Amino acid sequence: MTIRSIVLGLVAGAIISAVCFFNDAVIGQSMLIPHQFPPVVYGSLVAAVLLVGLICHALGRKMAFTGAEWAVSAALCLASCGIPSWGLVQTVPPTAIMTHHYARFEPGWQSERVNVVELVPERMLVDVSGDDGTVLNGYLNGLGDGTKHIPISAVPWAAWAPALWFWVPFILSLTVATFGLAALVHRQWAHHEVLPYPITVFAHALLPGNGEDGESIYRNRLFWLGALGVTAVTMNNYLARWLPELLIAIDLRVNLSPFYELLPFLNGQGYQYSISFAVIGLAYFLQTRVSMSVGLMPYIYTGISLILMSYGVSLGGGDHMGGSYNTFLYAGGYTGVFLLLLHSGRHYYWNALRHGICLPSDQEADEQAVWGMRVFLAGMLVFVGLLVWIGLDWQLALLFAVITVITLVVISRAVAETGAFVFGTFFLPAALLLGFMGHVAVGPEALIIMSLAGSAVLLAPGWAPMAFVVQGLKLVDLAETSVFRTAKWSLVVPVLCIPIALGATLYWSYDQGAPRKWPMVANQYPGRDTVGISNRLDGQGTLETAKSLQGFGRFLHICPDKPRVAAFVIITALAILCGLCSRWFTWWPFHPVMFLFLGSFHGQQISVSLLLGCALKASVIRYGGAALYKRLKPLMVGLIAGSVLSALIPMVVGLLYFVITGMQPVRG
Repeated sequence: MTIRSIVLGLVAGAIISAVCFFNDAVIGQSMLIPHQFPPVVYGSLVAAVLLVGLICHALGRKMAFTGAEWAVSAALCLASCGIPSWGLVQTVPPTAIMTHHYARFEPGWQSERVNVVELVPERMLVDVSGDDGTVLNGYLNGLGDGTKHIPISAVPWAAWAPALWFWVPFILSLTVATFGLAALVHRQWAHHEVLPYPITVFAHALLPGNGEDGESIYRNRLFWLGALGVTAVTMNNYLARWLPELLIAIDLRVNLSPFYELLPFLNGQGYQYSISFAVIGLAYFLQTRVSMSVGLMPYIYTGISLILMSYGVSLGGGDHMGGSYNTFLYAGGYTGVFLLLLHSGRHYYWNALRHGICLPSDQEADEQAVWGMRVFLAGMLVFVGLLVWIGLDWQLALLFAVITVITLVVISRAVAETGAFVFGTFFLPAALLLGFMGHVAVGPEALIIMSLAGSAVLLAPGWAPMAFVVQGLKLVDLAETSVFRTAKWSLVVPVLCIPIALGATLYWSYDQGAPRKWPMVANQYPGRDTVGISNRLDGQGTLETAKSLQGFGRFLHICPDKPRVAAFVIITALAILCGLCSRWFTWWPFHPVMFLFLGSFHGQQISVSLLLGCALKASVIRYGGAALYKRLKPLMVGLIAGSVLSALIPMVVGLLYFVITGMQPVRG
């Protein structure tokens, strides 16, 4: 680890934080950080290593950066990727201001029975008192005039300051806590359980001298065959969007609808998805049962759900607050996987906890694990304390924190174990607690607080910062440099990047107008559902009781939604049983990670490519044995490298095109 590698990683992370919203909302390109496998990092790693290598070779000098230095820089850069996109910063401004907007138009939001804006603590919302249209309308529609941009001073920072004094420490404390948690679980996952980390294994192969048998992978012909082949296909399709009269796009879609039409009870529903060369390549490095389980689960789930639908049982429905069986099914899957991983490392985690809180222990503890545990506990103490400070009972704040941690840990685990880089959950803490405790026990004020807090940090957990850090620490570990020092330096990243990303997001929102995308649209649901639940409580004559409950008194009025709680318990039990069977029986074909995807469109999106990669790997091993499997690894790395590089090129081209012409480019 060198100073220049640290500086490069921090500077790259700051640039990503500053540019992310501009790329996504102003230029209108594909998201700079689209998922847990960001081309801006991995594609840049391919390009940078190649470019520096060629320059040094031409000058007759040794590689300017070692593999360890590239790994440290990439790890710190990855740590920044969960900050400026939908996982954190881009969800905070809509959460802090959109309640005011929807209150102007939504019926019943400002009635005598319930006033949504008054229910929300003042510290959670932007101050629009005396607003002349600049604060709220300026955010929605922008203050810029065509190509003439506003000065930084035109942003109403003073109106935002009180809310940001709550939201910035809130998201910072959670981010720091989960970074500590990433350091804590690293040794258990990477060394004790030996998880495959397919994305990180790919990235490590790109570093100088880390190919098969110590040779640079860039000297392998199979690598270039895969990389150039994928790049040629992808670039042809990209250029065909610019020049449709000259080029013909190669159709990579797979349409499965005809198969579904053979089954009348499916009502003609089916799937149509594009082939992902990156997913095929990653599947080559996975256990067969992992890729097969995740690949098959969407179709199994769809069949079961549609059969149930024919009997009048719908698993879907509900808005932000859930209210459907899906909410509890997905939560059950996450809980089951979390309990399994907690059981696997119970001695390791318990020992780290005892050392972390200075209790005596018979076993020595890893210094990094103890440090990670202390950072995690300190961050969560601030996180819970801030929720209590704005008016949430500490009991509910603690439950909210537990659900948040489970969600982020399980997503990080799934990325490390499966390489699945697109993720989404269909539950939020407020929805779960409402189902387990009932409307009266939760009450409208606690409900709106938890709903908005969940919107800020869990609206798009597929961009969870912790999962990026988990990948980065493993990359540093494979490069045989200090994981502990990298983990410590990673704490600088949120302190540096959150203000940069938040400032850039607010400036471009007020200059161009906030984009009407998921973070903005979703913030209508907390208020809408709070109104609906308040009206229901009022009709039952229990609204005043619900408003008056506090602390442990809430638990005396618990009335759970039994069918949905039963769905949660069933899926939790199935996930645990599946996990135990996968440990006990070598012939067991399924992996519990399948219960994280169920019928989600994220699982559907990667299912066909996962199954293709699984079939390819099985065929290679069956007919060529271990020798052929090892020989073809560079080809699979090439497929992945070509995918990230060809995803990076349109971003660079689009940025240059916008800067030169001022016009929005064709999306890559």
